[in-house]
Amino acid sequence: MTKSLGQSILTFVFFLTILTIPVASLFWSRSNEFIHINRVVFIFYPVITVVYLIYFRETTKHLFIYFLVIAFYCLIFHINQGEYDSLVRFFVPIFPFLTLYSLKNLDTKIDAFLTIYLITLLLPLSISILQLCQLYPFYDTGESFWLVDEGRISGGYLKPNNLVAYFFPAYLYAFYLLDKKETKKGIALILICLLVVFTTYLRTGMLIYCLLLLSYFYSSHLDRLIHFYYRNYGPLVVGIATFFLLGIAFHKFGILHGLRDRLPMWQAHSAYFFNGEVGTILFGLSQIKLPDYFHQFLAVLSYTEAHNNTYRIIITFGIVGFTIYCLWMRQIYLSLREESQSPLHRFLTNSCFVYFIVYSTTNEPSFYASIFLTIFAWVFLVKQQTMKGQTFRG
Repeated sequence: MTKSLGQSILTFVFFLTILTIPVASLFWSRSNEFIHINRVVFIFYPVITVVYLIYFRETTKHLFIYFLVIAFYCLIFHINQGEYDSLVRFFVPIFPFLTLYSLKNLDTKIDAFLTIYLITLLLPLSISILQLCQLYPFYDTGESFWLVDEGRISGGYLKPNNLVAYFFPAYLYAFYLLDKKETKKGIALILICLLVVFTTYLRTGMLIYCLLLLSYFYSSHLDRLIHFYYRNYGPLVVGIATFFLLGIAFHKFGILHGLRDRLPMWQAHSAYFFNGEVGTILFGLSQIKLPDYFHQFLAVLSYTEAHNNTYRIIITFGIVGFTIYCLWMRQIYLSLREESQSPLHRFLTNSCFVYFIVYSTTNEPSFYASIFLTIFAWVFLVKQQTMKGQTFRG
């Protein structure tokens, strides 16, 4: 087997994984103590990649550091008797960025890939219509929308978050079509995606989709803003500072209500985390679990969830782990921006990071491979040669 063929196989397996996510995620309830059916699809690419690296005796500095960090935190998790599930769920989505992205032989056809991807979305879209007609059960019954009384439209997934995230590549494809002057197709796809998002009543999703629609007309401003944020270590500084201040606020003012009861959870987790030993502050608690002391605060609705990507990473992996993560994300973004061949490339890449930043405020995408890889799917797609030299009118 030649190296070129091996790279092509890796590319095919990765994009095939992306294609299967909307369908595989419908099997979220089919699992047992050891196997989650909806997670099986994420096994193939890492396994095949490792075989490829061993066969060609290849490695990179980034991969070496990646496995070294995993080994170190396996030891930390063993000492803390932590949740290994969180360890696996965090490191699996990162892996493709360290392998596939560095491969230059990417020849996937964007239009063909997105056409097949749109076809896979027909299944959750059909289920959403059945839910609207009350012919399919609702799983997210915590809230309701004006269209239905029983719950929220989710496309057959446990929560509408998945449905909104899986339509995101299609949403960006609409802007790609607009740039190719296929205006009718682009506008139609934008309207369909917006309709799906608004029927889910997912406020974060609605905010992101509307924000990106507006940003399409001010793409240069968006580019400068995101570049400033990552160039100046924004995720690291803002993440640690806000988490620390939440703990200070807890000790000074007690529980503060707001952000749909996310604020009390963040305060409780911060207070508990920063009151710990130096070792756990630096390297994490290896799990998300508040002690019984916080059960007296009724506003803290969950003791095993952080509902914030940044805070969960800090709690689980500590300040050191979070710093490594932020430096890695910064390098990824800056290298992507430096390689950008056109304004279109930058807009699509920036859109992925906007979705990730905003969604991470009240969710934990880094621990859900299906959502993480779907959000950043266009980061890989814009690497294709078919994107080079294109113009962008945004």
